[in-house]
Amino acid sequence: MARPGFYAACALFAATHVLSLGWSREYIARVSRVPPAQIRCNALERAGARYTGRFTRGVVTGYDKYVILGHLVAAVGGADVWYVGDSESDLPCVLRPDVTGVLIYTSDAQLQRLAALLGARAPSGAWRHVQLLHGVWCVRDWGALAALVQQSDRSTTTV
Repeated sequence: MARPGFYAACALFAATHVLSLGWSREYIARVSRVPPAQIRCNALERAGARYTGRFTRGVVTGYDKYVILGHLVAAVGGADVWYVGDSESDLPCVLRPDVTGVLIYTSDAQLQRLAALLGARAPSGAWRHVQLLHGVWCVRDWGALAALVQQSDRSTTTV
């Protein structure tokens, strides 16, 4: 989220929601400008006015994200949904047949590993965005995602 190009890419979508395993709702709201109601993740626990240093544990696996994404997809009533992730815990969501799944991978080694996992061949040479098997897209950065979205006519909601 805090990477260059995030805000420009999000501006291409009608709505942006965030699902996260590792970041708190407070942090995400501060750095992403996404409304708190559109953030699904763990929150910092409070004791009065002070934080305890502990987190709620509502989103702990990729499957938790998958279930939440299913609710979001159902709520938009057939609108196109893009899911953008950056780790292997995002694979269940990226592979959903009812979303356009995208992984932001900055290294060729990450792309090679994902391609092998999916039984696909990773491209050799320079790439900004590439589609692998099962409808999975890989992009180098938020700018490459923006270019991919602009080439598509399906850009209504991103998660």
